[in-house]
Amino acid sequence: MYTNKWFLEQILGAIEGMKPKIQGLLEKPQTQSLLNVMKMGHCAPSVMRTLQAFLELEDEGMLRATAGLPGGIGWLRAECGCVTSPIMILGLKYGEEVFSDGNGEIPRIIPIGQRYLNRFRARYGGIDCREIGKVDYNDKEAVKTYVLGTFLPCFRAICGGPGLLMDLIEEDLKVSPPDMDSEPVKAYSKLLRTFRDNKFHCSQSVLHELDDLINVDEKLLRESWGFLGGTLLQGMTCGALTGGVLAIGLRFGDIEDSYGRVLRWMLQLFMDGDIKREDLNKFNRSVNISQELATWFEGEFGNTKCYDLTKADFGTREGVDRYLSENKLDYCRGVVENTAKKVREIIKEHQ
Repeated sequence: MYTNKWFLEQILGAIEGMKPKIQGLLEKPQTQSLLNVMKMGHCAPSVMRTLQAFLELEDEGMLRATAGLPGGIGWLRAECGCVTSPIMILGLKYGEEVFSDGNGEIPRIIPIGQRYLNRFRARYGGIDCREIGKVDYNDKEAVKTYVLGTFLPCFRAICGGPGLLMDLIEEDLKVSPPDMDSEPVKAYSKLLRTFRDNKFHCSQSVLHELDDLINVDEKLLRESWGFLGGTLLQGMTCGALTGGVLAIGLRFGDIEDSYGRVLRWMLQLFMDGDIKREDLNKFNRSVNISQELATWFEGEFGNTKCYDLTKADFGTREGVDRYLSENKLDYCRGVVENTAKKVREIIKEHQ
């Protein structure tokens, strides 16, 4: 005869038997990323927290630095946070470690980071936020109408990005160095040699200009390395702008960490479409302030993309030669100087 005690024993036994499977599921980066985004609500911080946990890189400062990156860098809909956070991790891991053959050298992060970009693009249909989420965050009606269709692709990228990066890092131990005689590597090598000789790095240079306002240590400089030349020399978002957004995150970043608040925020989007409300997500203040910087940057320089600002393809010798012969380095120094000045003004205004 079955008793209550027998049923209880059966249930407890079934639960005990499921523990290894449950534990295995929880240890997957996809599961951790899903849990993180459910209590943080934004891509870049969620991916960063997942990668920090799995790579044993816990650092609140590094997490705060991502606070302005959601929405494609300050609602700009440029590089997805599932791209920018992994690039920071690669910078921290590799720094300026180089491949070299005696005739030239290239930082290890460049080929490895570009491999991540290519795989991410192939899997998720793009690198930019506008290509993945496909909604204008400034359009409340569009957000309200397409909120579910927007966030499902975003959640997919958030859950898959960390595993993609960790697989690539593990694979890197077995991959041969890049072809040092290829045109892109030669072009990168020449450009980077010029940057080193002139002590220039667009993203890091902005951070150095703000070292009295934020803690600019070796770790932060390594994290920001990959944003050089419009993200891994790809001509995307100007590194000076990204560096300014990192500074804003470090200064104002407040970490959201509540399943209940994120659920409330998601439900509210169905009603008013206002994704930027600062009372509903703690990261939103940093993203909104970063949007202020991005809006100023576009108005000041006419664009936010490195390629459109410099008209130089850094992956070709012709592009690098044009950049150098037209003295675009001085132009970039001016962009850095003015951006750092504007970030300083914005920080003073909002502190």
